[in-house]
Amino acid sequence: MLDILRGRRSLLWLLAPAILFVAPLPLVNRPHLLGPWLLGATLLTPLFIYLAARGDPLFTEPAAAEDDAE
Repeated sequence: MLDILRGRRSLLWLLAPAILFVAPLPLVNRPHLLGPWLLGATLLTPLFIYLAARGDPLFTEPAAAEDDAE
């Protein structure tokens, strides 16, 4: 699995949303603290996806053109 990440370290940004959603569960035992935390994690998730896509060399490469031999 680590071979997939070789040269694509920006994909580690995709771990951040999972950590933000799972990390507070053992620490927060009050709903009025957990709600804003989950809302913040939900709002930050698109930012982490953008950072991962922007830094990924395979995402920024142009797609190979298909041959239309008609």
